[in-house]
Amino acid sequence: MAERGPELMRELSRDGNVATIQRTAGDGDLLLTVMTFDLDALGDWVQQLSASPMVARTRTRVVMQVFGESERWRVRALGVGEESTLSRYRPPPRPLIHQPDAVDLALIAALAADGRRSAVELAGVCAISAAAVRRRLTYLVAERILSIRCEVAHVLGGWPVTANIWARATPRTLGTLVDALDSFPQIRVCCEVTGTANVLMTVWLRQISELSRLEHDLESQVPGLVIADRSITLETPKRLGSLLDRAGRCTGFHPLELLTTAVPQPDGAL
Repeated sequence: MAERGPELMRELSRDGNVATIQRTAGDGDLLLTVMTFDLDALGDWVQQLSASPMVARTRTRVVMQVFGESERWRVRALGVGEESTLSRYRPPPRPLIHQPDAVDLALIAALAADGRRSAVELAGVCAISAAAVRRRLTYLVAERILSIRCEVAHVLGGWPVTANIWARATPRTLGTLVDALDSFPQIRVCCEVTGTANVLMTVWLRQISELSRLEHDLESQVPGLVIADRSITLETPKRLGSLLDRAGRCTGFHPLELLTTAVPQPDGAL
């Protein structure tokens, strides 16, 4: 993609299915996180991308489970007491009861664009009352439809190196890895994916030399885990819809299609 790389990056940045873009040094030039309603839509999207003259080849892996989400990652600037003070404002988790409707999607999209918006501001955007905003946010968070996290400009925050680790794990090994995630604060996201290397971990590091030590510790502390490949991220121009500069600061936002399209009703659900 060397000659027309900037053009492709602009197209992907505007694409409502592309949540995150990583420009990488490794087996491929780009690692894309793509969100669609179903596998048919994903297949169509990949086929369209493959047909682009700017793309040499593609490889697709489907995320089966997400074990460690970015919201669990901590800067570790707060003490235990300070964290417990914040935790009281999080509604207790409960099973999924509600199917998100158009108002829920509008509410989530408004927060995705600016997570600092107050209930009154959100009420104006979504054309509902502030009380209704608070009520909807409570069940969206409790039922894990919506997760709230504070992103940092990773380069300025002291974690300038982003890397992706691919590993192989049996079901038993996978369970051991999940139990050990809190022992590895470098891991931002851990997913089970399709393919021979069935685990993908995205990590933040203070310097590149830490990657080898992290891989060694993972294989030592998680018996049966085998590191299969790794890549270093040269740039993250887009993360969950937010457009970023090279320091990781937000410069704009492009809404994800999942947040702007009505959720299928039960007879068309996945």
